[in-house]
Amino acid sequence: MKRAYQRSNLIVVGPKTGIIGGRRAIWVPSAPPSFMDGVFELKEVEGASGGAAQAKSGLMKIGDFACFCHFLESMSS
Repeated sequence: MKRAYQRSNLIVVGPKTGIIGGRRAIWVPSAPPSFMDGVFELKEVEGASGGAAQAKSGLMKIGDFACFCHFLESMSS
């Protein structure tokens, strides 16, 4: 993580956060593009109140080897 903060061209991907361009942030809960199917998912936040705008969080699953392989395969076909 230390190197990712120092080097803007290094990207670190974690399940709930990432470091991109030297900045760490949580994954934004938005609909992923089709090529990210299987490696990024939106989850409803537990305990969130129901209503028009339900709370969601993004979860990056690219660290799961099977998801990563599926992602690479989708990018090469």
